[in-house]
Amino acid sequence: MSSPPLGSTHILVPGDQAARLTLAELGSASARLRVFGSMVHGFIMRMLIAVPCAVSLMLALAPAFGSEPAACSADTLTPAASGLPDHDPALARRLVASGGLLLDVRTGEEYANRHIEGAVNIPIGELKGRLAEIERLTGSDKRTPIVVYCASGRRAQQAKDVLLEAGYEQVTNLGGIDDWNTR
Repeated sequence: MSSPPLGSTHILVPGDQAARLTLAELGSASARLRVFGSMVHGFIMRMLIAVPCAVSLMLALAPAFGSEPAACSADTLTPAASGLPDHDPALARRLVASGGLLLDVRTGEEYANRHIEGAVNIPIGELKGRLAEIERLTGSDKRTPIVVYCASGRRAQQAKDVLLEAGYEQVTNLGGIDDWNTR
């Protein structure tokens, strides 16, 4: 390309075909389109470099995968805050057999009519007010497994949410009382 005449204003358009345009030449639509296209191309190229670099930096600065999970607020859910898998009778039986707490959150009348042997009855409506009893039953160990059940699993899910919010880490919702003997 030849040098521009002295006193003229030029714009260098980056891209595959670099061009020098005078301000007068920018009056044409095709010239404006070339400038705009080149600007977009330059932006995209910068992003293709910047985004992977930013992701790499974030991964480098993130805590190690096996490190202790960060505390979470009520509106976030971390893997530790989700408890154990639900509706798994075999898991529930293993947890109880190894010393976990079996918690029936049905009414006292439902419990009196029928319950799983070894279950402690704390109705869902009373659970928040009786968390000290749960603490006593788990030996103040928030990692003690807790298996909750009710008639269908709905109240047990509410109980699981209350227990997770209280800091218990290993809580599972068996579902309904009839699920205990399901294979």
